[in-house]
Amino acid sequence: MLQLPIKKTFNFFLFIKELLYHAIPFRKNNNTEQFVDNKKWELVFSDDFEGTELDESIWMTHYYWGTSMVQLDEKQTYTNSALSVSDSCLYIQPRNNKESGWYYKDNKIIRGEYEISSGMIHSGESFKQKYGVFSIKCKLPKGKSLTPSAWLLDKQSWPPKLDIFEFDSNRTFRISHGAEWGLEDDRYFYETKEAVWVRDLTDEFHIFTIMWEPNVIKWFIDNRLVAIYCGAGIPQTSMYLVLNLALGQKE
Repeated sequence: MLQLPIKKTFNFFLFIKELLYHAIPFRKNNNTEQFVDNKKWELVFSDDFEGTELDESIWMTHYYWGTSMVQLDEKQTYTNSALSVSDSCLYIQPRNNKESGWYYKDNKIIRGEYEISSGMIHSGESFKQKYGVFSIKCKLPKGKSLTPSAWLLDKQSWPPKLDIFEFDSNRTFRISHGAEWGLEDDRYFYETKEAVWVRDLTDEFHIFTIMWEPNVIKWFIDNRLVAIYCGAGIPQTSMYLVLNLALGQKE
């Protein structure tokens, strides 16, 4: 017979509950065609990627702060050649293209040579908003070291930042989300990041949503609530939408 003090027994059962919660994969959901109910919100921005070309009056295809900039020390640059539109879908396909790029490190701008180009789009010039429901329907990629993400970014600075989702193709049973605020590269930088354990979502399209309000942020997958945050650092400024496919970091 197992005997434990009351406090330790309580902690033991909390541990088992937490373990089982994360061990159960995200069940198959029938709401892959239904966006989160947004009756309290007015639709002000959308793109169904109709036609055969990306609408560049809506989307920019490089980081807002530079056409050849990359984030951190990633393995790719971002170019238009990795983007294509057909069948009401935007396709991001990394390519073996030699390109030069620039990134920030140790408060310096460093030039790097890259063997791969990938794609990103963002609404930095066409659309930004404070609060709302932001959704993307997409199919996550299969392969090694592919890291697609959808996020919201302040036009003036980074952070703040809100992640609608982040995905690592090396860990297909995890979807991450979170928020960043404070001062980057400073002791006053903060972030909250969580991951929800899911079944493999790479076989079909799924809907990822963030509901951002003044005092609470909610995350959804296929219309199912998976996380809530109501602490410090919720952005109180207008932000724009970013979608990209990165390939991890250089070694």
